Amino acid sequence: MSFMLRKFLIVMMIMGFSGVSLWSQGSRQWRQVGMLTNDVSEGQTLLDVKWIIPGKAARLILLESPDGALAEVRKIENIYGNNVILKQRLENDFAKGSRLYQQSTTEETD
Repeated sequence: MSFMLRKFLIVMMIMGFSGVSLWSQGSRQWRQVGMLTNDVSEGQTLLDVKWIIPGKAARLILLESPDGALAEVRKIENIYGNNVILKQRLENDFAKGSRLYQQSTTEETD
C-alpha cells in the first residue's frame, strides 16, 4: 500500500472514529497545544508533554507523529502538570516530538 493511501486511510479512520474533521468543524478548529517530551509505546496511557498552550481534560486530543504519517485521537482522562492520562490506550508508538492538538472554539482563539 502506498504511503499516501495509507495516510489517507488513517485520516479517514480518525475522522470516522472521532466524528470530527481534522482541521475544522463549524466554529471548532484543531490547534497545537504541546508536544511529547519522551517516546511512548503502544498500549500506554501516560504522556509527558511540553505545553505550548495548556491542554484541557475531558476533551479529545489528536496525537500526530513528527513526520505526520501517523495520528490517533484519544480522550484525556486527566492532566497533572506536564503529565496527560488518556482514557484509552494508544494503538501505536509515538516518538519524542510528536505533536498534540486539541479542538478550540472561536472564542478561545480570539
